[in-house]
Amino acid sequence: MAAVAVVHSGRGSGGEERRVDSWIEIGRALGLDVAPIAFGDHPWQPAELVRRVGSLITGSRVPEALSWNPSSLLADLAGVGPGLIVAITARAFEPRLAELGVPVVADYVDRLSMSYRQRAAIAGPGQAAIFNALAWSHQRVERRVPSYAGLSTAAGRADAKALGGLWVPNTISVVPDEKRGVSPDHDLLFFGTLSYEPNIEAIRWLDSATESRRDLRVLIAGRRATTTVQRIVVRRGWTLMEDFPDVATLARRARIAVSPLRSAAGIQNKVLEAAAVAMPQIVSAAVAAGLDDAFPVIVAGGAADFTDQIDHLLGNHELASQLGSSGRLHVKKHYSAEAVAAGLASGFAPLADLASRVATRPLSAYPAQPMGGT
Repeated sequence: MAAVAVVHSGRGSGGEERRVDSWIEIGRALGLDVAPIAFGDHPWQPAELVRRVGSLITGSRVPEALSWNPSSLLADLAGVGPGLIVAITARAFEPRLAELGVPVVADYVDRLSMSYRQRAAIAGPGQAAIFNALAWSHQRVERRVPSYAGLSTAAGRADAKALGGLWVPNTISVVPDEKRGVSPDHDLLFFGTLSYEPNIEAIRWLDSATESRRDLRVLIAGRRATTTVQRIVVRRGWTLMEDFPDVATLARRARIAVSPLRSAAGIQNKVLEAAAVAMPQIVSAAVAAGLDDAFPVIVAGGAADFTDQIDHLLGNHELASQLGSSGRLHVKKHYSAEAVAAGLASGFAPLADLASRVATRPLSAYPAQPMGGT
């Protein structure tokens, strides 16, 4: 019997996979078995259509939730017999989950209502209309879900506060300490999925913000680079690396990691990953909003401030090294699975009760990650 069942789409998106993995790691830190269950394996049936459309009209489900069959999913969950159910994003949340008589966590991950609005702002007219409609629907559900779920959580600090839930950041494992490249061949590193609209927007902004600094050597790394990204890289003489084994490899190639996203929801895994390999970082305010206030990054505003901070950090190796080391220590202390689990167990009684029933290593040695809420 799994103590925790994590319901998710099973579509394999990077952000969702990372969130499922984080819950698995949190469960392991508490000595609990976690069973991921894909609602994508339970396609909707015509007999459910009237009932589910009605729930869409009343605002208890989002449109994407119409694609799967709750009756089939509930049967699977009954077979697992969990003591806790976690639904990853509003797409996976189903009010009927409460029928099993166990606590339900609605894990928004981030505010998809805000994320869809941000994507609408940078999309073409046709896509913008769809994104705005989805944003409206998700906002209605975000307001109603707390009345159905025992707890709501989010991966980004600002999102958790806005949603009135607990902040449960994604977990990160710190790699063994190793010396970074003595003479990296690039000044700046930006990495992420290069077909994701907010990342494309960030690269465009970085291109514009550093137009006067043609001497900067920039490494852009990630999968599925769009034509827009490729053209910017070629025009600026930057380097594009679409395949890389790990972030530690990137860290040996560049002095500073940058995350200048103008549109950001949730928590940016790229910031956690760069910190885990001791890279000094400069981020936008939108990115910093997903982190705790003490996270060791430089937060820059407009283009002038961003380039000033780049120049300052590139010219101060001692400060850059200190910032990288502090970031690595910070994520090890506050974003490890053990630290996040300790904070969640102290803030959510049903999970603490589950953990108390199994033999697990003591979590008292780990500082509890602050769990923000209302």
